Amino acid sequence: MRISLLALVFATAVSGYGDLGHRTVGYLAEKYLSSTAKTLFDKLLANPHGYDYSDAAVWADSQKNSLPWSCPLHFINPVADKPPVHCEVTWPSDCPAEGCIISALVNFVCFLSSLFALHH
Repeated sequence: MRISLLALVFATAVSGYGDLGHRTVGYLAEKYLSSTAKTLFDKLLANPHGYDYSDAAVWADSQKNSLPWSCPLHFINPVADKPPVHCEVTWPSDCPAEGCIISALVNFVCFLSSLFALHH
């Protein structure tokens, strides 16, 4: 029994957050949003299927097989990050040449801004 439990703990650590970890982060993010941010995210996530913050948190990983080019855009691995003692992201040096979640967000915001500018 002890070996099985140890193997399970090790396998979970190696596999990363997984769905449960991502969903947990989604719910925690929802809890700590300001009221303004929560209103905005509630509008962005509004849907007829009952999807919530946890579903949004696992969405990118669910797309990795159908959009393999997007895999590096799902995360960032900051060099100086030592959670929970110290959290730090140094932009752009922590983002590899193929991109990361921050560069993907910057690109997406620029794209949306240009669309908005064209229509207004």
